[in-house]
Amino acid sequence: MRTERAATRLTVADMMRSPKLLGASFAGESWHRWQSVLKAAYAEPMDDEEIATFREVAERSPPTSRVKELVCAIGRGGGKDACASLIATHAAASFDPKGKLRPGEKAVVMCLACDRAQAAIVFNYIRANFEEVPALKKMVKAITAETIELTNRIVVEVHTNNYRSVRSRSLLCVIFDEVAHWRDETSSTPDVETHAAVTPGLARVPNSMLIMISTVHRRAGLLWNRFKDHYGKESNVLVVRGTTLQFNPTFDEDTIKAPRSNRTRSFMARSTTASGAQTCKRSSAVTRLKPA
Repeated sequence: MRTERAATRLTVADMMRSPKLLGASFAGESWHRWQSVLKAAYAEPMDDEEIATFREVAERSPPTSRVKELVCAIGRGGGKDACASLIATHAAASFDPKGKLRPGEKAVVMCLACDRAQAAIVFNYIRANFEEVPALKKMVKAITAETIELTNRIVVEVHTNNYRSVRSRSLLCVIFDEVAHWRDETSSTPDVETHAAVTPGLARVPNSMLIMISTVHRRAGLLWNRFKDHYGKESNVLVVRGTTLQFNPTFDEDTIKAPRSNRTRSFMARSTTASGAQTCKRSSAVTRLKPA
């Protein structure tokens, strides 16, 4: 199909800017930092201003090749769900199954959260993209309450963070929504176990990507480990962190100034010690974390 062949040539920045695609949803300068981060994640060409904007929230050089994981630890209202749905929509629409899937096999874009209501936030953004944008609507084969099936053998699905239910799929894109807040009565580490469960599925599909988006919560778990191990370091796991206002300067500043919970403070607070632990500088919404 001509629409599918054209979609495969689109970059994520193209989709974000194009008035015929998702440009209307990402219009205005308030999305400039997100555009810089996404260009870096996909190793797209960047100008000097974009590189400087990216460095402010990544403290590293832009990756030289497309990353395998994008981890966003950003304050509430920072646009995380909107940009996660953009990445998922781009991955789904630009996928060419030729030579990548077996006969009868489908690749999955999976939205995971602590419950279906949370996961449905990103899913509903993705569904609206494929229902309301004419160029994307042409690719739709079927839409149900929890799935979107496309003509290029992609299926978008909603799941809870249950590591047992996400196995045995070929995964093109997986979104861990508010991963720092995941809970499971049957597991003490649902984030770590779910990550282990989806990793083989992501390995089956070329150019797959895992996206973790969350507000910060505590100095433990998958989000904290990714931050500690990869933030500011050259690797194929890109970690960005920032305040609500850094990523969404239109957000109501009075709301940001409201007291945060003690748990959030405990995640963000670091003290300087003789052994070399580093201090956090406080900011308007999310402290500028520094890995040990």
